[in-house]
Amino acid sequence: MAIEPVVGFYNRETNIDLSVEGWTVGTVKADTESEVLPLRVWNNKGGEELASTMQDCELYILDENEVKLQPIVTEGWLKGLCASLGDTEFITIDDQTVLNIGSSESDTSNYDIFGDINDGEDTNIRNFADVDLKFAVPFGATHGQKGFSVAVKYFYT
Repeated sequence: MAIEPVVGFYNRETNIDLSVEGWTVGTVKADTESEVLPLRVWNNKGGEELASTMQDCELYILDENEVKLQPIVTEGWLKGLCASLGDTEFITIDDQTVLNIGSSESDTSNYDIFGDINDGEDTNIRNFADVDLKFAVPFGATHGQKGFSVAVKYFYT
């Protein structure tokens, strides 16, 4: 029997664990975009025991109060694409829209990230989804620091 999914968020270029380090977006002026974060969402990275498959994976954003009420969410400042599924255009992620994500081995109607036993290397393509994220701050946005969380919703059996 498989264990529950073991979810990790990493910068796919630096391999930094973003669950620990966080994503420092930096200063983004109104009417401009941030640098792209090359995110890798792992299931069971380096796992020596089979983990359950993350099914129907959706990436979403919450504001600093862990709800969806602030302009950073309601105005759709976060943009994303799932590179591992072949997306080429960024979509807006807001209080109504999520980004479906999955491994390159996933059936795009299921959006799966598998929990296979693996060595944690880039060759284990079934175990992760590659996602590009950026902020596009609209003209007239309120200034100041904006707290947020990026999360993934899924189910498993």
